[in-house]
Amino acid sequence: MIKIFEKNYDNIHSLRSVVKFEKKLEKIYQIDKHNFLKSSFGFKRFESQSTKDYMCNQADQILPKYFIHDGAIDIFKSNILKKNTISGNKIMAYITKSDGIDINNLEDFNKSIKSKRK
Repeated sequence: MIKIFEKNYDNIHSLRSVVKFEKKLEKIYQIDKHNFLKSSFGFKRFESQSTKDYMCNQADQILPKYFIHDGAIDIFKSNILKKNTISGNKIMAYITKSDGIDINNLEDFNKSIKSKRK
């Protein structure tokens, strides 16, 4: 991946590892004080030949694919730090098939310890 970064050095600010995110963002909601669902996408219509229903009502297969930063790899230009960022806005994806464990809290850490014992 360092070779990928070097090859694209002039056109990117950073390279970040990502893994496919199985959930669809169009189907994520918040619940307001009246117990109504609020869509992050504002109930936008999906305009296709077969349907014009809301994006949240579409089959997963026709919605966009998403990727999430897996935290395994971040390579960035050191001068980008002067702009108060470690990624910049030209981030090249390095897609992984992460079998790793993302540790964000004590529960994640404990799960990682248990999985190592198996």
